[in-house]
Amino acid sequence: MLGTITGQRLMLAKMHIANYIIDQMERAGGGNVSYMVSNLNAEYGIVAPADLPFFIQDIGLFCDALMNQSVTEIDRAAYWKFRAMSAIDAKRALETELNALRG
Repeated sequence: MLGTITGQRLMLAKMHIANYIIDQMERAGGGNVSYMVSNLNAEYGIVAPADLPFFIQDIGLFCDALMNQSVTEIDRAAYWKFRAMSAIDAKRALETELNALRG
């Protein structure tokens, strides 16, 4: 292996794989996530064989989440405002909002 992917990049990689699986299933009119992930792993060696069951589970959960989304859009400016906050500022803003809701 040349290196590993961890953290947020790992989440994004799993999401991309799940999107690929979903796309392939839509084109084929169905499919089996476990079989497809196993084949991808056999071809590319994404995870060690011992980790394959966990990888299949993770990708399956990502597929479920992506296929069952209810919100189809969010406000771009609000999202980037949220992203621009530090963790401490975000927590303070959340606490302020929660306190306002309490009355």
